[in-house]
Amino acid sequence: MGEATEDAPQESVQAAAPTKTPVWGRRLWLAGRVGATVGAVGFALASWTFFVRVSDGAQALNLNPGDVAVDYTGGFGWALISVLGLLLMPLVWLNTRRPIIDAAISALFIFGGIAAFTMVMESPDHVFGRGASLVFVDGLAPHSIVLIQGPEALIGQTLAAIAVLVVAASGLLMSVAVVTEWRSPQRISVTAVGRVPGAGWLTLGLVVFLIGILEMGWAAVDCTATPLFVGQCNGLSFSSVLHYGIATHTDAFDPVAALYAIPTLLVGGAALALVGVWWWRRLTPGLCLWITLYLAIATFFFVVAYAGVGAIVAEASALGLQAGRWTGQIGIMIAGAGLVIGWGAAVVLWVRALRPGRPEVAVQLAG
Repeated sequence: MGEATEDAPQESVQAAAPTKTPVWGRRLWLAGRVGATVGAVGFALASWTFFVRVSDGAQALNLNPGDVAVDYTGGFGWALISVLGLLLMPLVWLNTRRPIIDAAISALFIFGGIAAFTMVMESPDHVFGRGASLVFVDGLAPHSIVLIQGPEALIGQTLAAIAVLVVAASGLLMSVAVVTEWRSPQRISVTAVGRVPGAGWLTLGLVVFLIGILEMGWAAVDCTATPLFVGQCNGLSFSSVLHYGIATHTDAFDPVAALYAIPTLLVGGAALALVGVWWWRRLTPGLCLWITLYLAIATFFFVVAYAGVGAIVAEASALGLQAGRWTGQIGIMIAGAGLVIGWGAAVVLWVRALRPGRPEVAVQLAG
């Protein structure tokens, strides 16, 4: 499945003759892309650390905007914003023509603007002020509180603000580099084929993995249904066990990220990987690297979710769950099988991308 034939159609685009570009100009372009990546990763992490500590007199809670169900970004809204920058990174690093590069830079500025606007609207004084009544997103206990004092600022908001500034500055560097033509045409060896080797297996692996995390149960109590789909028995989904995996292993990261943000990242990343192998169809080390990074991230969250299942089985009552015999369910095996298939396809992609003597196609980078 997914193997390219020897007579697969080859696509050729003739590149313009390379022009000499100042070294500092090329470095500026590279610095912009690296900075955008650092900013996007930093914002994704900082947005799920804690922004404030609040109290209702009976308890003190560390919160961030994703915990609160508000009109602007509560629940899915904040989750989408937190991972949007990461999902833009393949576009930022794609070596292609000017219109797509312009779109990538514009998307960076739009992302930075949305993130900055959201942070202003979700500022501690605006949302977490004294006397405010907070209603939390589904799955949090207590479900609502009334604050009796002003919030105590934590470092999360500062880190997120710095990350947004880094993204904006990086977008500006990239814009200057493109407008002044510091990013000149250059040649890059790629393979443009009718079908990317291993694309079919990669697609199968990602689809199986997504079914395992979105549709199948991961833990259940006193349940004999096999296979266990979400909604059968009294079971927990991937998001739920991932929540407990995070909560039982660190206090620095908000486990509510497991509700929408992490599944959105995994689904969006899989979609981008499939776009790369079925639409872009240029077998480069860069494409292989992005697919490998996605699989590494997916594997990491799989391990954290599996750790959550272990914590539930060992101490369900201490975690506030129903007493009974908790067991892991088939979602673990299905998602794991999908990752194994995906890693196998990634190996095929790397071998073919690095194979000596493969067809080369000169592609003109936008300049």
